[in-house]
Amino acid sequence: MKIRFWGVRGSIAAPGPDTAVYGGNTSCYEVRNAAGDLAILDAGTGIRAFGMSLLGKGKVKASILISHTHWDHIQGFPFFVPAFIPGNELSLYAPVQFEKTLQQIIAQQMDYSVFPVRSAELLAEIRYHNLPEGPFAIPGFSGFAKFVCHPVTTAGYRLEADDKSVVYTGDHERFFDQVHKNMPADQIDPDEQEAVAAMVDMQNAQMAKFCRNADVLIADSMYLDKEYPTKMGWGHSTVEMNIRLAIEAGVKHLVLSHHDPLRKDADLDGIATYARQLLDESGGQGIALSIAREGLVIEL
Repeated sequence: MKIRFWGVRGSIAAPGPDTAVYGGNTSCYEVRNAAGDLAILDAGTGIRAFGMSLLGKGKVKASILISHTHWDHIQGFPFFVPAFIPGNELSLYAPVQFEKTLQQIIAQQMDYSVFPVRSAELLAEIRYHNLPEGPFAIPGFSGFAKFVCHPVTTAGYRLEADDKSVVYTGDHERFFDQVHKNMPADQIDPDEQEAVAAMVDMQNAQMAKFCRNADVLIADSMYLDKEYPTKMGWGHSTVEMNIRLAIEAGVKHLVLSHHDPLRKDADLDGIATYARQLLDESGGQGIALSIAREGLVIEL
């Protein structure tokens, strides 16, 4: 299996000289098995350059797994050139929503009032799939969609092929007690709080199980623990949370990604040093660590 990183930024693209090393495009990851079957994790602005790289290489047949439909994860799709070429086959997947289908959301993004080409005018053969939580299969890969903690229905994906596995968390936050978060202490029912705490523990244990023994874990690591108190409930993890998750799940290679658009290259260099030291001090000496950057390739 081979993984190539085309977009590693979160929330909004952040181009410029201060982000040139790690890259300013939003989420997009290319995954190929040994036979060359193609899965694409998310369709952020990074998918535009990836699409350009495919030109002249024959028919494109790809499964595009969208973690959720916030703009930074779909905004590149209207600029994905293979979608405009007859004969190409694209299957788009996203977690099932309760208000709109994936096809409706993509069509809305490409409404003529905001974009010059409507989704109905794309010339590739495009199929849309709304995934429930659980196992699924795409050409060349077996997969599992795990719903994670984010303000809109969001799936992390586990892909397996060639006896290797990659887990992509999508945008996620460690599960916590949202019921009692802002309630005065004297209004909290202790029994109810205990029941919610048990549910939260179960959900976090399921997340660790989802990541168990993954060869690569690509994790939303937008914040640091010291920044988290004012970001709690926004649906993004910290570097420290993902180090704990990687150790608990026994993953082999942790990749910190979905960088805050405010992070400059120098900031991410500092996080690389800090995360490696913390990983070693926490018992994760055998876990490889990478800070995601555009152009990074991991071969398994």
